[in-house]
Amino acid sequence: MTGVEVSVSGALERLDADLVLVGIGMEPNTDLASAAGLEVDNGIVVDEFAHTSDPEVLAVGDCASQPSAYAGRRVRLESVPNAIEHAKVAAATILSWPKASTATPWFWSEQYDFKLQMVGLSAGHDRCIVRGGPTGTTLSAFYLTGDRVIAADVVSRPADFAAARQLVTSGRAVDPERLADDEIPLAQAAI
Repeated sequence: MTGVEVSVSGALERLDADLVLVGIGMEPNTDLASAAGLEVDNGIVVDEFAHTSDPEVLAVGDCASQPSAYAGRRVRLESVPNAIEHAKVAAATILSWPKASTATPWFWSEQYDFKLQMVGLSAGHDRCIVRGGPTGTTLSAFYLTGDRVIAADVVSRPADFAAARQLVTSGRAVDPERLADDEIPLAQAAI
C-alpha cells in the first residue's frame, strides 16, 4: 500500500491506495491574452491566418482556438503536428503570403512499448469499428459517420495508421464489413 497527498477543496489529504493513476488535462493559459484585451474562448481566438482579435498580434499552437477546414468548426488542438502546421500558417502571414491550413489533425504518443497514433476528430461519429482485439497489444478503432471514416485511433499498428490517414483525408466511402475484417488489407476496405 502506498499513499498520495491530494488537494480536496483546498485542503491536503493523504489517501492510501495500492495504485495511483493521475490524469492531467490541459487548459490554455489565456491570462495574458485576456489582460491585453484579446478575444478568448477555449483559447486565444484566431482567424484562419493566425490573427487574434488584434490584427497586429498572432497566436499559434496549443493555446489557439482556430477555425478548422477539416472539422468545419473552431478547434483547439494540443499536438506537435498542429503546432508545426499552425506555425507555418503564422510564418506565411508574417511574410504577407497568407495561406490557411487544410491539414487533417493527427496525434501520436509513445507509452512504454505502445505507439498510439490518432488521425481526425471522432466527435460526431455514429459508429466505431475495431480491428484487432481489445485484449491484445495492438488494435485499430475506426470512427465512422455514415460510410466514411472520420477518425481512427491506432495502437502499435503502423500500417493501419498509414491506411487510416488515407481513408480519413480522402473521405472515401468504405465497406464497414471489410473494414472490420482484420484479414482484409485496409486499402481494400474503400469502396
